[in-house]
Amino acid sequence: MVVVAAVGVAASAVFGPWLLREAFGADYVADGVLLGWLTAAAVMIALLTLTGAAAVAAALQRAYAVGWVSATVAAAALLALPLDLEVRTVVALLCGPLLGIAVHLVALAKVPPR
Repeated sequence: MVVVAAVGVAASAVFGPWLLREAFGADYVADGVLLGWLTAAAVMIALLTLTGAAAVAAALQRAYAVGWVSATVAAAALLALPLDLEVRTVVALLCGPLLGIAVHLVALAKVPPR
């Protein structure tokens, strides 16, 4: 998955600006670096989804909920940072899910092996 994610991030950084213009017109402009970071943030959200599914599969519904709620609250709080819109969006979409992933992984680490 790491390789696929890295290829996706690189591809969005290289081809994303062109694809955005072709799909939505010249009014839509975004830097390739920004699109790469947004794709990396999407990978973090996918990992949060996967760790959440693992928590539910291990019957850790409370950890699942706490992970998602903490990710949401952290992302919302990070959006209030006094930074440029693009920077705080990327920071929120990267760090919020990282907190939720950490909650899920800590709970999963405490499950005794079968």
